[in-house]
This record gives sequence, C-alpha cells and structure tokens, in this order.
Amino acid sequence: MGLFIVWIIILDKKRIFEIITYGFFVGTVAIYGDLIGAWFGLWQYPITITPMHLPIEIHRLQMPIIYMMIYQYFTPWKKFLIAATINAFVFAFLLEPFLVWLGIYEPSHWKYIYSLIPYFVIAMVFKWLINIFKQLDQNYQ
Repeated sequence: MGLFIVWIIILDKKRIFEIITYGFFVGTVAIYGDLIGAWFGLWQYPITITPMHLPIEIHRLQMPIIYMMIYQYFTPWKKFLIAATINAFVFAFLLEPFLVWLGIYEPSHWKYIYSLIPYFVIAMVFKWLINIFKQLDQNYQ
C-alpha cells in the first residue's frame, strides 16, 4: 500500500492517461502470463496474500507501479532500455528469490534466469506500443 501512495504522490499528472495505460498493459499481460505459467505447472503459489486465493498479488499492483515509475522517469529509449534491463535483473534475481524465501512463490519447472526475457520484453513492447498510440494521436489532432 505504501508503494501505491508514493506512486500517487510522484505521478506526473500531465501524463496520467499515458502512464496508467502503460501500467494497465503491463499488469494485464503479467497477470495472464502468471496464470498461464501456473496452469502449466511452471510455478505455484503455496501461500496467497489476498482472500480470493488468486496467485497474482505482485502483478496487480506492485509490478505495474514499478514499471510505470520507470516509464515516467526514463523517457528516452536509451535510458529506458538501461532501466528496464536493471529492473528485469532485480525482479528475476532479487524479487523472485525473496518471494521463494517468504514461501509465497515456488518455481517448479522454471529458473530465475528464464524470467529475464519476459520482464524486459513486457517493458519494451508496451513502451513501443504507447509511443505508436501517441504518434497516432498527434497525427489525427
């Protein structure tokens, strides 16, 4: 909840639609990817945080917020690329092992290194897509 409050405070209100759209795409793909991976038995969630027992707590709020902050603060492609790469490493090699240590996440047929590509690709694809939307919007105004 603290991360959400910090994000609300630092959110660039002039770009709110663009940033939230980016976060929505990130969160939606992350949730579906997570559900598909769990369904195929690549990982499981022995403990869930929400009462609905959905294994997607981290992907509903924390992941989109972190990605939105990166999107907001690292606008040029080169800086965004560097930040997205660092973020992918942090998520794959720090956050995932931490969730394993907490007993929330259990990879079955999945290694942390496999997560690098999805974390990175999600960031890049949706920045590219939002840039296309912005360009189209400017062309039709």
